[in-house]
Amino acid sequence: MFSVKKILCPTDFSDGSFAAISQAIDLALLFGAEVYIINVMQVQPVLPTDSIFAFESPEYERCLRLTIDEHLSELTKPLAARGLRTRTVVGYMATRRTRSYASLNRSRLISS
Repeated sequence: MFSVKKILCPTDFSDGSFAAISQAIDLALLFGAEVYIINVMQVQPVLPTDSIFAFESPEYERCLRLTIDEHLSELTKPLAARGLRTRTVVGYMATRRTRSYASLNRSRLISS
């Protein structure tokens, strides 16, 4: 029988990624697997159109990381209440990061 212990589910917090997370949750409950929810940050902010506005990249990354962590926490709290094991990961470079994390953690299923 096909055995799944870890499911990796990338998210950008869009409706499509929430649908993928929902399917990952159903599969995790079926197989008793752990769900890894990964978000990949955009490194550089969009340049402001107002020349008076200045936003340093480290400040942008810190604020973005805090926001992402809050969203991931809100997303995983109800899952833990259902007895589902989850982990969250935040990184850079979407495709490379997702594949390397899947390989490193021996995830057999990627829901996207």
